[in-house]
Amino acid sequence: MRHVGNPRPVSMSTVLGLVQVVEAIENAFRPLECRVDLYDQARRLALNIVDVNGELILPPAFWVASQLRRPHRLRGRITPLRTRIELEGYTLDPWTFGSETAEVRCRS
Repeated sequence: MRHVGNPRPVSMSTVLGLVQVVEAIENAFRPLECRVDLYDQARRLALNIVDVNGELILPPAFWVASQLRRPHRLRGRITPLRTRIELEGYTLDPWTFGSETAEVRCRS
């Protein structure tokens, strides 16, 4: 899933749809590839972050979709993973989710 066009502003009270959640996760780990698999009737997500050779960088992460529907919760899950990946020696692109005024920017 890839987002096309300008993102809509996101406030802290916004409830995100599953497509927005998946797109945000996939975009958060660039230039690496983040594969998001949905299972349990789309109630759970499995994240696999791989390098350019397709090798896993970290063990898979398993998240509950309903816990990611608020921007601050999604950011709270993504930020520690970004930090861990950077501590492994990888450089990630700056990640922005929503608008700057919504304070959901993340630069690890």
